[in-house]
Amino acid sequence: MSESDKGLPFALSLTASRATEISLVGGKGANLARLKQAEFPVPEGFVVTTAAYSALLTESDIPDRIRALESLDPQDTEATAEAGGALRDAIQSLSLPSEVQTAIKDSVADTGVDKAYAARSSATAEDLPSASFAGQHETLLNVQGEEEVAEAVRTCMASLFTDRAITYRARNDIPHDQVSLAVVVQEMTHPDASGILFTADPTTGERSVAVIDAGFGLGEAQVGGAVTGDHVRIDKATGDILSYDIGDKRVAVQSIPGGGTETIELSAEQRSSRVLSDDQIRALASIAEDVEELFGTPQDIEWALVDGEIVLLQSRPITTLPEQAVASSSDWTVPDSNLAYARVGPAELLPDPLSPLFESLGGPIMTESSVEMAREFLGTDAFSRGTYAFTTVNGYAYYSVSLAPKFLLRILGRGLWRYQKSSVMSGHTGEKQFGPSTFRPWKYGRRRM
Repeated sequence: MSESDKGLPFALSLTASRATEISLVGGKGANLARLKQAEFPVPEGFVVTTAAYSALLTESDIPDRIRALESLDPQDTEATAEAGGALRDAIQSLSLPSEVQTAIKDSVADTGVDKAYAARSSATAEDLPSASFAGQHETLLNVQGEEEVAEAVRTCMASLFTDRAITYRARNDIPHDQVSLAVVVQEMTHPDASGILFTADPTTGERSVAVIDAGFGLGEAQVGGAVTGDHVRIDKATGDILSYDIGDKRVAVQSIPGGGTETIELSAEQRSSRVLSDDQIRALASIAEDVEELFGTPQDIEWALVDGEIVLLQSRPITTLPEQAVASSSDWTVPDSNLAYARVGPAELLPDPLSPLFESLGGPIMTESSVEMAREFLGTDAFSRGTYAFTTVNGYAYYSVSLAPKFLLRILGRGLWRYQKSSVMSGHTGEKQFGPSTFRPWKYGRRRM
């Protein structure tokens, strides 16, 4: 197979050992190769490598023009659009080197000359844990013929400089001249249904829940926002379908015999009908768990159903997954129903659930310090570990109190009187330092405790 002067191949089968090298095949290509080599249901195909991209640009001034993008202000959308459009046109005007054309022709022959293909951009900074670039580069569907595939490859390479991709790189401090692009070319699927599957809930961050968006036909209608697909949430551990919301699926995108795609109107019955059966949902969730295990992180997976069989079209890390929310409990059973519980004092400063370690080690310390503070302030041993203790209810900080209300008021009354008396003796005469102006210490403090 043709190679560059550095010994790098211009095209690689997805099953080739080097097809998992991001520097050669980009993020999308490397992920698909890993899936293919792990025997997941991935369509046959090959990758036109970054070596072909470099060969395309070598005999031109385009590398200098790419470096000039660094001076652009990412906030200046007009200047970005002008520079990006000019750069894409310049790349599209170039001819693929003959060695690259030969590599593409040989790869198409190996996969099937009479087949239709999907060409998908695969940048070296794409589909990574730290950067996604989802939807920012070109994808061409139902491409038929060797020359058409080569043309699709060049179009994808030019899409490295879409306005969105330029702006995204600038905002993420990714140098434009340090990014390259490969093109994944796979046998075209003609699905009955397709969509996106998140192996964790992208809204709540729940890792135990998978989320599926599904529509009829090709997934472009959903990706382009033309339809709202069915939305499904499923518990990955139990297989329970937590919710199924039927979307308003007015149109679908499908392949046409001569190449390309078309958008068709769906019947009223199709619009309101479910795309997926329960068994299909569970099958998708099951394969998604295996994909997540392969990559070791939650995944955003594009899938299709072809004659009832699941096909995986790409997989990438979820880069915007929120932190998983702390599981909430509705069990507010108190430890002892004979006691009163209140979020007072230090407990008010602990609004979040406590860790078991804090509860076991910090709890006794909180109790002891509160009892000592009460003894010093109130001048009584009525508060003790047995009558006033730091504890938790449903994981939240509380104090348990076993004193009768009237008894508690008498203690507090004595404490207020002691506080005022000490203030007077320390020189703060003529004004009360604590409590309301109508406070009468003898009202509650007269009885012996």
